[in-house]
Amino acid sequence: MQVCNNCGTINETDARICTHCRIQGSFSTVADAPHDDASEAKQQCRNCGSLISAHLPKCPECRFPVPIRRAENRQQPDGTFVIGSLRAG
Repeated sequence: MQVCNNCGTINETDARICTHCRIQGSFSTVADAPHDDASEAKQQCRNCGSLISAHLPKCPECRFPVPIRRAENRQQPDGTFVIGSLRAG
């Protein structure tokens, strides 16, 4: 499937024009996966509060850009912290 880079609408794999905003050829390809709402990562739009998929570049309701999700910091058993992919200690 293809996700429109302009509006975040999911389009068919062979689409040339977005079915929502009619922009031509501006797509990101996303691997097709079994659709399971429980396992799909969601986040809340900071602008309108809608619950949206985490992989979308913009909120489909208000078109507000979605910030890139970064890895969370976590503490290792030895007391050091892993910040993203860097180890601090």
